[in-house]
Amino acid sequence: MKKRTGDDWFPFWIDKWLLGSTRDELTIEQCAIWVDFLALSYKDEGYIRANEGIPYPIKRLSGLLNRPVKLIQQTIDRCLEPEINKLRLESDGTLYVISHPEYELSKRHKRRLSEDDVRQKGHDVQKTDAKRRVEESRVEKSRVEKTSCSEKHSEPLIEFDFKNRKWLSIKIEDKSGWLAAYPACDINLELHKMREWLLANPEKKKKNYRRFIVNWLIRTQDKGGSQKFKRASGGRPMTRKEERKELIRAWVKKPIKEDK
Repeated sequence: MKKRTGDDWFPFWIDKWLLGSTRDELTIEQCAIWVDFLALSYKDEGYIRANEGIPYPIKRLSGLLNRPVKLIQQTIDRCLEPEINKLRLESDGTLYVISHPEYELSKRHKRRLSEDDVRQKGHDVQKTDAKRRVEESRVEKSRVEKTSCSEKHSEPLIEFDFKNRKWLSIKIEDKSGWLAAYPACDINLELHKMREWLLANPEKKKKNYRRFIVNWLIRTQDKGGSQKFKRASGGRPMTRKEERKELIRAWVKKPIKEDK
């Protein structure tokens, strides 16, 4: 067999197919077989054959194209007629598509596709390498950002030690700042809650634990504070009686929705 092109597509000219003479020369069923012949011939530089010098048995073509033997034979006979002249019967019994050069790729496209087989074999390797490079770039970028952030603040970042189950690098100044910003929160109590939450969800490790702590305290403050601190009690937790009064006061202030 001649050297195969290795291409997996060929140019199919729209105007020639829609406005050309093929539709008048062949039946609808034969047109479909003709397109199959074009695709098959392009795998072997215009030839329709099992191997060099060996033609396809008609039954094998029928099985390959999943079409009736009679229809395939009629299409071949019709395309071999001198007035149609779409196929040429070689001396060895193989078939050649006469218009094959018209469907050939340009030299520029052939040069681009000349190493297609090599690229196809290395596709998975290249894809893996690309993913690896992207991941390495992401990790390096993250490392540089962390280093830059550490150098900028010139102080250790707040971290959580999962092994020893404790916070690291939280200073008294940090707690004082949080208490001033979120007066309804019991800072130590909330830090204990955060610790237990992190231990229960080890897969949800955080890149920025300071942001995690602040977001937690914001939500707690918006919900009324730790254990519903009483605003005028100086941080003392409310008793059950005080909680009931607060609930009644909130219920009385709640607007009544009118029935529509």
